[in-house]
Amino acid sequence: MTSTPDRMLEQAAALDSAELRDLCNELMASIDGEGRLRFVNHAWARVLGTSKSASEGQPFLDFVHDESRARAMAALETVRQGQPVRRLELSMHGPFGTRVVLEGDLRPRPGPHGVLALAFLRDVTLQRAAEADRTWKTAFLDQVVEGAPEAIMFLGTDGRVQRINSEFTRLFGYLPEEAVGRHIDALVVPAELRMQGADLCVRAGKSEVINIDTVRRRKDGALVEVSLLATPIRVRGEQVSILGI
Repeated sequence: MTSTPDRMLEQAAALDSAELRDLCNELMASIDGEGRLRFVNHAWARVLGTSKSASEGQPFLDFVHDESRARAMAALETVRQGQPVRRLELSMHGPFGTRVVLEGDLRPRPGPHGVLALAFLRDVTLQRAAEADRTWKTAFLDQVVEGAPEAIMFLGTDGRVQRINSEFTRLFGYLPEEAVGRHIDALVVPAELRMQGADLCVRAGKSEVINIDTVRRRKDGALVEVSLLATPIRVRGEQVSILGI
């Protein structure tokens, strides 16, 4: 009696190459010398919201969004010269007027039937959207921090400076490269208040919110009366930093 693995191998061997391509989750297509699609698999049709019959025979560039058209044309020219194109990223027309981002390779495939290249692409739309969202949030935070009228510092739970803003530099005289990595007490706490500073760092490092009026020291030694607010920053329930204002 044939074992299950053997039966699976027999079934796989029985499938022709087109059927195997249609079982693949990766978008696959062959492109001829005129830039027309000679074959697309089911993943291509599903992700781009079309059908195999509506795709095959059509110009590959018809499926490419205008913003990626020049990149796609350059990639086709590269494979015409016999060179592969790696990690090509293209914005494509998707279902119902949406935009789909694909990334992958174009490989030269001169041979029968006029095939010029094989495309192996994967859908990275959600990944790129997440990256764009993170970039936007980072830029937003940078503007909030740098535009704030208060001196802002981010500290590790050990009290060492991770970041300061421009108002901190103006108030205390330290440039970022002078402050980052140093303990905040060594930067701005007067010698006579070191015990207070150490106590505040320990409490803030244990997620306690601090709100006091105190005195701090500038780089030039001058003393400054300040209102200090320190609050924990948590990620997934774990404190990772201290925000000091």
